[in-house]
Amino acid sequence: MPTRDIHMNQVGLEPQWIKLLQDYVHPVQLKVFQGYHSTVCIVIIDIEVEISMSMIVLLIHCIAW
Repeated sequence: MPTRDIHMNQVGLEPQWIKLLQDYVHPVQLKVFQGYHSTVCIVIIDIEVEISMSMIVLLIHCIAW
């Protein structure tokens, strides 16, 4: 499926993305997955995917099929 993938480090936003994960996602993760505690935020790959509206319609049809 054709998408346009942009890696956060390509546009200089990886530090901000990791900060967002630490400040907002990590507290939610601690509540949802009780008993699992991690103090380190490790990012394997961080991308922003751009997909056209026509591809979204195609995906919806494929999922509904």
